[in-house]
Amino acid sequence: MLLFFVAVCLSLLLSPQENKKYFYPNLPIGNNSVGLIKVEGIINKADEITSKIDVFRKNPKIRVLVIFIQSRGGGVGPTQEIVSAIKRFKKSGKQIIASLGSVATSGGYYLASATDKIYAYPGSIIGSIGVLMMLPNAEELLKKVGVKMTIIRSSEHKDMTSPFRTMTKKDREILRLLVDDIYTQFVEEVSIGRKLKKQDVLKIADGRVFSGKRGKTLGLVDFMGTRNDAIMEAARLSGINGEPRVIELKIKKSLIPSFSSIINTFPSWLRGDLLINNNHILHYVWN
Repeated sequence: MLLFFVAVCLSLLLSPQENKKYFYPNLPIGNNSVGLIKVEGIINKADEITSKIDVFRKNPKIRVLVIFIQSRGGGVGPTQEIVSAIKRFKKSGKQIIASLGSVATSGGYYLASATDKIYAYPGSIIGSIGVLMMLPNAEELLKKVGVKMTIIRSSEHKDMTSPFRTMTKKDREILRLLVDDIYTQFVEEVSIGRKLKKQDVLKIADGRVFSGKRGKTLGLVDFMGTRNDAIMEAARLSGINGEPRVIELKIKKSLIPSFSSIINTFPSWLRGDLLINNNHILHYVWN
């Protein structure tokens, strides 16, 4: 425990801010290369993933990109930012293929729906098309410990998400409209990306999850296959004969792990990955 405490303190004090411009490939990039980006864990930030997509987009030797997704989703903002980077990549005339891991739900599936082709395992868990807003309420707890909050607000709904008071009916109606708006954006993106009718997407967009096999039947997935299958398809699209050279972009990091990386190693049932670097109220996440 003492060593853990020391490691946490050192990581907070000494871990440098990473300069996202300093990427380096794991192998030399040649004409037989296929780019690979991994999106793993809760999507709380977008800058590293979007930067990698843009680096591959600007490299003429990379004509197809594979994005491997192992995520149950995350914040609405970073998810939509990564989708924008995917669209920029496609607009440049290049193709991008999604390979879904054991779980690619909500925001994870949102990313996949923006790509050209989707591979999934038959047993992958996908879907969960929907929006989640999580707002804690500590009002009763504060009463028990004898703490009372004084809130001075400019207007009635300025503190509608405050954890220090019970939400009013009008507050709930306003936030419901917000959630519905974000939900509609999700449905429309899936409809466009997957070339499905909006009413067909709405029939399955109630937060439920599907197996990869079932997702293929519903039009949410194109092919059953592994990440290697997706990479080989990318090689075929690039005109590469034989095994392609798979290129990943790395960032040189401190030898001392960051506090958030330590927290994110906690078992998922502790929700450690939702505690750190999470400034989002609205989530595309399977919870």
